[in-house]
Amino acid sequence: MMRNLKRFGALLLSLVLSLSLTVPAFAAVDDTGFSDVDADAWYAEAVMYCREHNLMAGIGNNQFAPESSLTRAQFATVLYRIEGTPAVSGTDTFTDTPDGSWYSDAVLWVSQQSLITGYGGGLFGPNDPVSREQMTAILWRYAGSPSAEGATAYNDEATIASYAAAAVDWASINNIVAPLSTGVFSPKSDATRAHVAAALMNYSRQQNETDSVPPVAANNDFALINGGTFQMGSPANEPERSSDEIQHSVTVSSFYMAKTEVSQREYQTVMGNNPSETKGDNLPVTNITWYDTTQYGSMIQKS
Repeated sequence: MMRNLKRFGALLLSLVLSLSLTVPAFAAVDDTGFSDVDADAWYAEAVMYCREHNLMAGIGNNQFAPESSLTRAQFATVLYRIEGTPAVSGTDTFTDTPDGSWYSDAVLWVSQQSLITGYGGGLFGPNDPVSREQMTAILWRYAGSPSAEGATAYNDEATIASYAAAAVDWASINNIVAPLSTGVFSPKSDATRAHVAAALMNYSRQQNETDSVPPVAANNDFALINGGTFQMGSPANEPERSSDEIQHSVTVSSFYMAKTEVSQREYQTVMGNNPSETKGDNLPVTNITWYDTTQYGSMIQKS
């Protein structure tokens, strides 16, 4: 699921780069963009990562509310939006999720995907805070319920629910969810928005590290660009700096890129038009908007 989003993003980046668009790199992060997230907070990097990768957003009024809990309905909505809000049909079977609620589609989707199954007795608990063990179990299911062996037992291991035991082991071995303190997982504690942001960042990065780059047919037309992390944005003290130039970390996975620009012939074949001013089948296509680029990427994927 999330890995598909990552690969699609890499494809779009490849296309953008091949159309001669560039992305500058800058110095370290000194502004998170949220009035309640200090740049020195332990969760600052996770909050910025989730914002940059569209995993989580703020609550409005320039705030992220890192210490606030996340409800089960909100967490369902986070995962649903990460997946691109896919179309759903039917109704869920829960008695406490009224039809037409802001979270209806998300709850229906997570239940159909068996990510969140409810408490039993027809209850979903949409307004209940998601606990740390619930968050971990849901993210583990989202990852495909991978097996995990060799995890070090927590001091409060006995308090972890049986349904979440394998998930906590997986999250521990892969450094997805950190303990609340040394040797203590605290499974029943509420997962804060900061906890969820950190878990999503760690999971996303783990996928970037372990997923192989889709192979390209053997030819000399493509070059492998190795992934990495860089800083985007401008320093807070830079003259005439705009408010949307907040410095933040950006991680890009490895991808293949054509060694030459997209030609007008290639673009014309796929899109049915050629917006270039100076015409020539073998010349690079010009006058391309970001929308044109994404459309070209979609058409290439379909073919």
